Amino acid sequence: MIRNIVSLLFICFSISLFAQINEADSTVQVISYWDKNEKHTYLITSTSIKVENDVDTVENEMITYKVDVEVVDSTANSYTIKWTSYDAVIEGIENEIMKKAIEATSSSEVIFKITELGEFIEILNLEDIKKEYEKAFGVIKESFKDVEGMDLVINAIERSVMTDEIIRGSVGKLINQFHMFHGVKYKLGEEVNAVVKQSNMLGGEPFDAHMTVLLDNIDVENDLYIMRMWQNVDEKQLTDAVFQLLRNVNKELGIEDNDIFEGLPKAINQTRVASQIHGSSGWPIYSIMTTEVVMGNTFKIEEEEIEIL
Repeated sequence: MIRNIVSLLFICFSISLFAQINEADSTVQVISYWDKNEKHTYLITSTSIKVENDVDTVENEMITYKVDVEVVDSTANSYTIKWTSYDAVIEGIENEIMKKAIEATSSSEVIFKITELGEFIEILNLEDIKKEYEKAFGVIKESFKDVEGMDLVINAIERSVMTDEIIRGSVGKLINQFHMFHGVKYKLGEEVNAVVKQSNMLGGEPFDAHMTVLLDNIDVENDLYIMRMWQNVDEKQLTDAVFQLLRNVNKELGIEDNDIFEGLPKAINQTRVASQIHGSSGWPIYSIMTTEVVMGNTFKIEEEEIEIL
């Protein structure tokens, strides 16, 4: 795990030093002590590997880009944060249409609000983000404009996935990773277990998920601590949501599915997160989220790395 000492020193001198680490009782209070106009740059590395039949790697992709995380407003009970993404580098994606669609939305802004403790509240510029998604679909439509009938298929998929719920879930995934542990006090070595609501990026109601959180390490000398999380999504709810999305697309196309999804394999989704957080400020230094999805003979692993520069 790489640590950027220069960035750590900058954080130390740019905040009001409130200790979140209590060495006496081995506890940590994860709180955002941030100032208006404070900004830090992070490198995001997103990888995706898909394996079929346990041996055939059919996908191995990586996208890296930078994000400026800026506190644009601060009140007694909330912060307004702006994420600006840029400098995307795409590797391993051979489909030129998909690559163009990703490039069309690689430079974007997300503005959202968190509590004074750092807990996520809401996305504020959802309509602007929807326009970015529409831009990506526009690229896909243009690429298939000469293929008869493809416009109907693309429009059906677009209508099914361009809902506020799905867009919030997609955009909020990385933000939730960034702020996952904020707002709670943890004791070293003690597991916190709970059933929580997991955003449903397929549309519909959020999933139930069994989550375990652990304060794994406290480094008092360097003013750092490490948090870990494990989470399993309810398998039946996830499987039903996958099939319902497929049914919605079929309905848009006028296809009667006649229960064609009956007997298909269940979907499994397991997520692990490890985050190193600066003690006095609550700024994440490094975080990695690993998500494993299994459906039938297809295994997919996705990783999202967030590293301060």
